[in-house]
Amino acid sequence: MQNETGANSASTAAPRYITEREVCEIAGVSSNTIAALEKAGKFPKRKRVGFRAIRWLYSEMMEWAANPEGWKPSAA
Repeated sequence: MQNETGANSASTAAPRYITEREVCEIAGVSSNTIAALEKAGKFPKRKRVGFRAIRWLYSEMMEWAANPEGWKPSAA
């Protein structure tokens, strides 16, 4: 079975990460606003995926985008 990117989907598929630029586009706010929302616990937390690489999980961003006012961090 293929997903929207055309790749084969599997139950062990790697999570999709997105850049700060993509996060800003999805959220419609600046990186400074994202940092403030993160600090307040009202926005998905960034993940360090390399020495200098910071990303957000696409799935968490989509959950937030569906309901920004009512979004709660998932218990991990």
